[in-house]
Amino acid sequence: MSTGISYRQEATIVSSNRLPPIPYWDGYYSSYFGPYSRVKHRYILSELKLNTFVKFEDYMEWSNLNRTQKTAYGMQMNNFFAENEIYDEHGQRIEPWMN
Repeated sequence: MSTGISYRQEATIVSSNRLPPIPYWDGYYSSYFGPYSRVKHRYILSELKLNTFVKFEDYMEWSNLNRTQKTAYGMQMNNFFAENEIYDEHGQRIEPWMN
């Protein structure tokens, strides 16, 4: 089968299991989840079972939650890190951020 085009028929697909940093974390999510780290981000996705915090479009799912729900998710993760000794990508323990 021929496409009729004899040039630019190559493509590169890049796959990674690394989460991209979220540029708007510090301005919005940090009030619920503390400072950003990739390890914390991965645990939030795993523990909360939310399809959010990955790409900007997912922000809409989070923005549809009310403040009480967001605070409950933040507290759940705060308690998770208080009860589990987990270290971030820099070797620093992820400390609870809520009192």
